[in-house]
Amino acid sequence: MSSNIAEFPFVAPSGSPAIQEELGGHILIESLALHGVDRVFGVPGESYLAALDGMYEMRDRIQFVACRQEGGAANMADAYGKLTGRPGICFVTRGPGAANASIGVHTAFQDSTPMILFVGQVASDAQDREGFQEIDYRRMYGQMAKWVAQIERADRIPEYVARAFQTATSGRQGPVVLALPEDMLLQKASVKQLAPYRRNLAWPDPQRLREMTDLLVASKRPLMLVGGSGWTPQGCAALQVFAERWNLPVACAYRFQDTFDNRHPNYVGEVGSTLGPALRQRILDADLIIAVGVRLGEGTTRGYTLLEPPRPRQKLIHAHAGTPAVIALAIAARARPRIPVVQTMHGWGSNKTPEQAARDLAVLQEVDAVVTTSHASARWLQEQGIEARLLTTIPCGLDAAPPAGDPVARFPEVAAAKAAGAAVVVCIGTVSAHKNQARLVEAWPLVRDRIDRALVCVFAGEGPLIPDLERRARQLGVADECRFLGYQPSAALLLALADLLVLPSRGEGQGLAVLEAFRAGVPAVVSDVPALVELVLDGTTGYVARGDTAAALADGIVRALGATAEKRHAITAEAHAQFASHFTTRAMLEAHDALYRQVCRAGL
Repeated sequence: MSSNIAEFPFVAPSGSPAIQEELGGHILIESLALHGVDRVFGVPGESYLAALDGMYEMRDRIQFVACRQEGGAANMADAYGKLTGRPGICFVTRGPGAANASIGVHTAFQDSTPMILFVGQVASDAQDREGFQEIDYRRMYGQMAKWVAQIERADRIPEYVARAFQTATSGRQGPVVLALPEDMLLQKASVKQLAPYRRNLAWPDPQRLREMTDLLVASKRPLMLVGGSGWTPQGCAALQVFAERWNLPVACAYRFQDTFDNRHPNYVGEVGSTLGPALRQRILDADLIIAVGVRLGEGTTRGYTLLEPPRPRQKLIHAHAGTPAVIALAIAARARPRIPVVQTMHGWGSNKTPEQAARDLAVLQEVDAVVTTSHASARWLQEQGIEARLLTTIPCGLDAAPPAGDPVARFPEVAAAKAAGAAVVVCIGTVSAHKNQARLVEAWPLVRDRIDRALVCVFAGEGPLIPDLERRARQLGVADECRFLGYQPSAALLLALADLLVLPSRGEGQGLAVLEAFRAGVPAVVSDVPALVELVLDGTTGYVARGDTAAALADGIVRALGATAEKRHAITAEAHAQFASHFTTRAMLEAHDALYRQVCRAGL
């Protein structure tokens, strides 16, 4: 196979400090770390000692898992690629080590698993002279890897490694093999590392999706066949939605039984070595087969008898590279006659990665209508390119009556503090960075110094940051006044004991806790993020803390707790009136029903 390298457009940032010469083995390991590698599997060998030395230097970032045999190391790397979606990395020495690793490479190739195998090679001056354990890896691995190359110069290591990651993860994923001459790893070079790889995702042509819809509508005996590597929980969920909307029977391919829930009523079995006669006949009788993510090899087709090449008797739609294809299939479900797709977005953009946002925005371009729970979310989506005609703002709704239950029995410690005369401040929500509960802890000493009565601050919500908040409360000397209750299925019941709700979030889709406070007649202090400012009119339906500082939040809390009884009554009465007219479950359902009918009238 050719080892020509395409030129990459990525360069190190301008103004970088002078680059020092390093051993090729160290440059190689630094390149792996830059591409996000944190674990390497292998059997140490003398042919790549310089690379092992580089791993030792970076042992705090990359774990080397030493294996007893190269076949096991390669299989571990293959499993790592299947489980994480990132290339599994394996290092083996030349000759027998490379031969032992070949089974893992072959498995990764047939299963479309991203993997990169680095093989020690004889020194350059011994090549083609029958050097000790010398093998031409291009010929050896040429039929079982997407790309095989040998790095001849240390200054080109970043280039080869970048291409290896891009090749292993693009299109149909699979293994890449790079040979490492021993003397090349000992060369010194000054290099600029390239940018980390990003997987290029395939996306089907809209016309093909329309053709698929036509085939599905006309089909009498369709069947879905799924499998392959690279599935995410989101992809599997989208697959299930698609199968349910079209009521499709789903079979899993050989060795991929976990792609679809085996307990789901649409699951019909595994197409592999244990294929039953009923499923075999169903496949043979099918008039349309949609194969997603799976290769139609000998095992899955039972020796090519279920789907006969080169032209199967069944109509065949084959979408490979599972997750992007499934998202497209889920979009295609919209074309079912008379069933429009209305997508509701809550909290959009507040806690998504750029990759998640880009993928989901592409989905939103294909639906019939998009419902946001706040005008702020609608504005954000418009800024991202979603057409205004698709957007409708319908706030979330709550039942008009508060939840049933005895708050004293459910929260006895809080009730005791309330009975003793303490002002109870409640913060409801998952404990996280964007919910910003840390700001409330920091503001609490400022509040305590300005309020002449006992206080207790109650946090209801789960999250990994709770220990950090408890530690911070101890540092500030307010641990005795802060209560962290964890997840509470009846958190809304807690408001019956509250004097004030505080929501210091830096990202919200709407703020359901604020609506619960409106319903319960409890004043609220909120941060000044757009979605919350829509709900709370400062001084009229609650209080707004201007600025993300402890002092600003403390000012809002002191204003609320120091308000006269008349002011408090006026604020809670106006807030409850807003809730009754705009934020009930009935109002939400009526708005959704009106939108759905409008979309139906538009011709769907």
